[in-house]
Amino acid sequence: MSTSINQPRVAAVTMVWNEMLFLPLWLDYYGRQLGRENLFIIDNDSDDGTTADLYPSSRVRYRRSEFDDVARTAFVSSFANLVRRDYDAVVVTDCDEFLVADPTQYSSLKDYITQTPGDALAAIGLNVHHVLGLEAALDPTKSIFEQRRHVQFVSPMCKPAITRKDVVYAPGFHSCSLSPTFGRLYNFHLRWADYDYALKRLSMTREMAWKDSSNWHYQRQSDQETAAQFRYFSGFERRVDDEFKFSDRIAEVSASISEQASSPIYKLPDVRDKFLTSLPARFNRSVL
Repeated sequence: MSTSINQPRVAAVTMVWNEMLFLPLWLDYYGRQLGRENLFIIDNDSDDGTTADLYPSSRVRYRRSEFDDVARTAFVSSFANLVRRDYDAVVVTDCDEFLVADPTQYSSLKDYITQTPGDALAAIGLNVHHVLGLEAALDPTKSIFEQRRHVQFVSPMCKPAITRKDVVYAPGFHSCSLSPTFGRLYNFHLRWADYDYALKRLSMTREMAWKDSSNWHYQRQSDQETAAQFRYFSGFERRVDDEFKFSDRIAEVSASISEQASSPIYKLPDVRDKFLTSLPARFNRSVL
C-alpha cells in the first residue's frame, strides 16, 4: 500500500433532494476521505431535514422547479469549476456513488489522486445489488459491504468523476470534455443496494415535475417494474474474481474512448455484465 506526504487539496460536490439514506453515508465517507470542510452539497430545496445542519460542509441552494437534467448538469459543472479555483482536484458524484481506491494499493481516495496522473480520473463502474432471498434489508448503521456482497460491472457508471481541469459534463455526468484515465478506482453505485428504499425513493420521484420525462422512465416506473428488475438481477449467476480488475471490460471502454480523440465529449460505450461478481473481503469497511 502506498502513502504520500504531499497530498493535494480535494473537494467533493453532490446535488441532493430529500436523500435521507444516502446523504448521511456520503457525508461520512467523503468526510473521512477528504475532510468534511471540503464537501459542497447543492441542495435542490430538500424539506426532510437532511440538509438542515451540514456544517462544516457547505450548502448551496439550487431552486426547485421541474427537473431539467441539462440545466442541472450545466450548473454543477460550472460550480465544480468555480470550486476548483481553490483546490487541486474536484470530485463530482451523486450521493449514492462512492469512489473507493483499491485498499491493497492505496491508503485513501486522496492517496489515489496523488499517485494517479490525468486530467479526469474515471472509475470502474459497479452497481451494488441487493440479492433477494439471500440478503436482508439494508441496515444503514452497519457496514454496507458486510451486508451487500455482489456487484455488476456497468460501463455507464465508469464516470470521469475526479477532474483537475475545468470540465463540461454531459447530462448524467457519465461523460465529459476531458479524456478519462482509468486505474484501480471503483465507483460503487448503491441505487440497487436496497429493495425497500428503492421503492420508497421511486414513490417520491414519480411525483416530481419533469421537463423531459421521455429519458427518465426508470425514475417514474411502477413498483411492479422495479420489483421485476430486482428479481432479474437477483437471478444472475454469481462469480468470484479475486483480482477484481475487470480488465477486459475497461479495455473495451478505453478503446472506444480513444477513438473519440476529436470529440468535444468523450462518451462511454454501454458494456454490462450479465452476472454478479462477489466483493473481495478487503472492501468490507471501505464505505461505512
